[in-house]
Amino acid sequence: MRPTLKRGSRGEEVKRWQRFLASQGLPVTRPDGIFGRGTHKWTVQLQQRHGLTADGIVGRGTWALAERLGFGEPAGTRPASTAPEAGVALFRVYRPRNRRGERIRKSAGALIKGHEAFAAPIDASRHLDRAVWLAAQVEGPTWGTVQSYDGAGMSGGLLHNTALFPRSMKQGQLWQLIAEVAHGRADSPALAALEGALHDAGWDLTEDGRLVRHGTHGSLVGGLEIRRTLTPPNGNVTEGGAGWDAAKRWAQLFYAVLSETDSRPAQVRYAAGWLVRARARDQAPVYRALVNGTPVMELEASRLPADVELSMCIYHCFVVNAPAPAAGALRKCLPLLGEPTRFAAALPSKLGRAPHASFRKRYEATRRGVLRGQKLGLWGAETVDQVIPALP
Repeated sequence: MRPTLKRGSRGEEVKRWQRFLASQGLPVTRPDGIFGRGTHKWTVQLQQRHGLTADGIVGRGTWALAERLGFGEPAGTRPASTAPEAGVALFRVYRPRNRRGERIRKSAGALIKGHEAFAAPIDASRHLDRAVWLAAQVEGPTWGTVQSYDGAGMSGGLLHNTALFPRSMKQGQLWQLIAEVAHGRADSPALAALEGALHDAGWDLTEDGRLVRHGTHGSLVGGLEIRRTLTPPNGNVTEGGAGWDAAKRWAQLFYAVLSETDSRPAQVRYAAGWLVRARARDQAPVYRALVNGTPVMELEASRLPADVELSMCIYHCFVVNAPAPAAGALRKCLPLLGEPTRFAAALPSKLGRAPHASFRKRYEATRRGVLRGQKLGLWGAETVDQVIPALP
């Protein structure tokens, strides 16, 4: 006979219950054996999820549910019912560069790969939907993929937005993405779980995507604090131990939000807005010359010459990786705007041959994405051959 657990209960059985809640994808940050407000809240959510009386008390019915879900079984013998099993390719070496450009070996964090492909643009008639789709083919063409790692805390979304910028230690754009996904959605258990975890960490996410501390009138959470929380301790996650468990739990929370089908239009909308803002002054002359007056976010692909439309989709794919070098290649091609066909062919060639370390490889990956788009009917074979031929 198991004991009844409720607010105020303490002991090893409470700690085991907290570990079980964490195994179900609920963000119990550290099992401490104290049944407090957070444990009560996540118990209520588990009960609601499975149609039980949501009183936050672990009695006979809740214990029976827990045993059906694998309570007491050895870890890994049964997958969590509400969170993805974070056991495949969860650990890898992440090698950032130091200021001299040398690779540094560091421990990485938890990786959850999305299982459903971003197979086609949501609205293939829109230019930026196509550009987002193509960029995602290179960045990682699955919905929901997230990685918690030392340099940037967490990355997620179609363009792999990060939780912080490692060089400046300022907040990254992942929070703006989550705010966009959350806008107007009050019925998502995954969002409620993530918001609850942020609250337990002492943070609030504002509607405009800023992570602030409770009760500080908008004081921003610093990058170091974000890194230590999402990938403890000190941002270097080794496989195993409390830090590893916390990193997996955060990855599961973000994955649950970004893999929801209802979140997809918002993810595409945010990615499209990012592409419009990235080096906006550099790309503006192209759209102004060809579709003057039409907001780029609303631009139909058919308004642009087919070869220019594809060429700019390719440009957006490069600007995601390295905005400044991509914009530099674009500026060199602007004098050709009077001859759109020449401009369309010159821009991908400049990008593929730019001195940036990864651009040739990105050109090849982008071309593979374009060929997939050709099969979907996004671009014609002749246009593809003219705009992005195989590099010699």
